[in-house]
Amino acid sequence: MKLFRSKRICIVSLVILVNTVTLIVKTHREFLLADDVENHLSDVRDFYEVPDQLVNNNSSSIEKDYLSALPDFERNGGGLVVFYHVAKTGGSTIRSLFQKVSHEKPSQFSYRRISSPFRDELEDSTNIDSSDGEMCLPPGIYPQWPTKVHGQFQRLLSNNFNEESKEKTTLLEIHGGSPGLRELLPLIKEWREMSKSNNKPFFAFTTIREPVSYAKSYFKQFHLNCEHDWCEQDKYEDATEENLLMSTQPNRQCFLLNHASSVAGMKKRFYEKCKVTEDDCKDILKAMEDNLDWIGTTERLSKDTIPLLLRMFGFAYDDVSTKNKTIGRNEKVSEKLPYEKSLDESKVLALSPFDQAMYARIKSEYTLSDDIL
Repeated sequence: MKLFRSKRICIVSLVILVNTVTLIVKTHREFLLADDVENHLSDVRDFYEVPDQLVNNNSSSIEKDYLSALPDFERNGGGLVVFYHVAKTGGSTIRSLFQKVSHEKPSQFSYRRISSPFRDELEDSTNIDSSDGEMCLPPGIYPQWPTKVHGQFQRLLSNNFNEESKEKTTLLEIHGGSPGLRELLPLIKEWREMSKSNNKPFFAFTTIREPVSYAKSYFKQFHLNCEHDWCEQDKYEDATEENLLMSTQPNRQCFLLNHASSVAGMKKRFYEKCKVTEDDCKDILKAMEDNLDWIGTTERLSKDTIPLLLRMFGFAYDDVSTKNKTIGRNEKVSEKLPYEKSLDESKVLALSPFDQAMYARIKSEYTLSDDIL
């Protein structure tokens, strides 16, 4: 599985990368001060680490090598699929797929979701400083779950479960509260090593979303007339551009990747206390590239991520179709609110430059050819 990660930059040409960088800068020129444009261009180049020379590679061959190396969970049972679900990036569609697969093949697959939402009493009684590099957010209501789950998977992967369950592949969704992916990656790495030592298949992935689309979707779900305990604390009755911009936290996807898959009751003050830096976003991106098998985008969920998963699970695309919405509640196109038709997207982009750079890079490196699957 390391083949694709080590050669991922070969999947697309430098021309695509340069065009993406150019598009970002062109968009930003509309709202950045003239003195800031060149600095911003430099930051984007640094974030991308764009090579100086184009190396000719057969990207189709690299893609085929990657696909041929994918684990086969249908023939090799008892494995583990780990999905870190960042809120509003298409995770509900993946969850529907996991549930559908486990329902259709209950003897081979088992779906499980783990969450640890925040609670006021925990946040109020916990004084954790992020300056020492330790976990910034307080633990969720189930802080012991990583250790508990680790022990369970260790027994599962070692075939110490009963005969009925030992060959089942676990489809694990991590969503809601803490810890974040930054804290979980060492555990995911250990699960991978455990799987390998027990000759079991393993696959870990996450998804991210284009920042403007993300901000609009997040606003509708977590801020606009939201009355659930997992909502954001600042709520709005009116869907306006002003309220959207007020609700948008800078680089929120980077924050959720680092600290928590979903706010799940988190107090707003932790956004400032645990504010992510450019280095935080670069570090989590590198860590994901080094430790995850795939990073999908919401915009290409039905073209890349879902077909990849179906291939590994032994399903034909039409067996679990996204076209008829058998899965994919979040793939439907919702009607635009009035403010969206005249939204100044540059203002949204200005709030999350690190999310934007991360998305553009992942879109370039993790996009498969439309006819490859």
